Amino acid sequence: MDELQFSTPQPPPSRSLPFREDCWSEEATSTLVDAWGRRYLDLNRGNLRQKDWQEVADAVNLRHGHTKKTRRTDVQCKNRIDTLKKKYKVEKARAPSPPLAVPLVYRKPPPGLVVQPVVLPQKRPSPAVDDSYFRRNYSGFAGAAAADEEEETEEEGDEDEVEG
Repeated sequence: MDELQFSTPQPPPSRSLPFREDCWSEEATSTLVDAWGRRYLDLNRGNLRQKDWQEVADAVNLRHGHTKKTRRTDVQCKNRIDTLKKKYKVEKARAPSPPLAVPLVYRKPPPGLVVQPVVLPQKRPSPAVDDSYFRRNYSGFAGAAAADEEEETEEEGDEDEVEG
């Protein structure tokens, strides 16, 4: 009788970093932020509607959607922007707040008193910050959007907005 030989499937070659099929490249994210930012400012910092998100997705796909895996939908674009806004808020909350200025009152020293100059301590260097692509490229748009989002009250039932 012949013996059957079974081979165990080999795992795919390991990658140095985890990978998700829907992950955004730095370049695609940059294109997304540029397209969204222009639309956002055109709407006077108002909410983008579904047709606006579709135009943003079209702009991203024009430059980066060459394969089925790299094509983005309007919903994916909205979710990516929302994620960037959340990351911005977290990073902003982690940053130390600047000290408040204290007014100094100038008084003339009494005659005959020798005044020595005061040496103020130097400002401590800020802690090392991860200079990720998010901080370098997207914090301006995300910050403006996050600030506006905090100020406005949105209606949940708006049918024209994309659900995310």
